[in-house]
Amino acid sequence: MTDDSTSWTEQWDALCVTVSRLTGPEAAQRIALGELTEFPDVGATEQWIDASADFDRAWFATGTVDNWTFLWEANGWQGSLPEVALGLADGGPLASLFWNVNAVMSFLALDDGIVRRQFDPLFHDDENPPTEDIGAPSAIEAELDWANAPLLSSLQLLAATAGIRDVDPSWLETPDVRFWGHRF
Repeated sequence: MTDDSTSWTEQWDALCVTVSRLTGPEAAQRIALGELTEFPDVGATEQWIDASADFDRAWFATGTVDNWTFLWEANGWQGSLPEVALGLADGGPLASLFWNVNAVMSFLALDDGIVRRQFDPLFHDDENPPTEDIGAPSAIEAELDWANAPLLSSLQLLAATAGIRDVDPSWLETPDVRFWGHRF
């Protein structure tokens, strides 16, 4: 396994990737913090963000990967919050991973309206983690390199949990991807 410092993830200071069974527009409505605007591409969303004097704008994308809707939140975190994720799951399955430049991480998996697994990947193997874990580790978790690659291990766990291909920025190039901006 490649370590975290040599992967595509180095290009993202903060990211939240969530997969759900909702459709893209429905998921966009449920994750938006405020005014929601659709843009033709990521460049247009970035121009909209740069035009804000208040630094109160963010973008995310929705699209389809292996029959799941993905939400790719650049510098976002909404999909990692259980109360938001429950709405995004709408009673079905959901998996989400969030990280930021401050070494804050969260993995979340839920189904049937219940949080099945939630933990901080940075402390996965710690005997007494400073965060509260929910749910028992899955079998796949034992096979991953949490000490050297917590981020990549989390991405692999997200893909395995949903039964989808590896998570990477190529998802933003899928034919059905839609770009959204919202204010927070």
